[in-house]
Amino acid sequence: MTDTIIIILASVALALFLGILIILVNTLLPKERKKPEKVERLLEIVPKRDCGACGYAGCEEYVKAIVEDPERAKTEKCPLMSRDKKKIEEVENILGVNLQEKE
Repeated sequence: MTDTIIIILASVALALFLGILIILVNTLLPKERKKPEKVERLLEIVPKRDCGACGYAGCEEYVKAIVEDPERAKTEKCPLMSRDKKKIEEVENILGVNLQEKE
């Protein structure tokens, strides 16, 4: 009888310890940062091929760079979407700059 009580108490103690450990780890580990709204919106527009043709390691790096400095979007263009006027207009609206050359 006492062996059963000892096993039950040890199991409960172990469960409490592991529960507290899970809560501590969940609290102390760094959380993923939310991306800025402009970055999120632009990531929906870009082709997401991560080809590097724009000069950046991937589409997300390119988007972060043009959000940081919208004037870069005029010179550092994504070749995969540079001919798609609709996408360029969406990028212009989000960044607030004029990227299309006047004809």
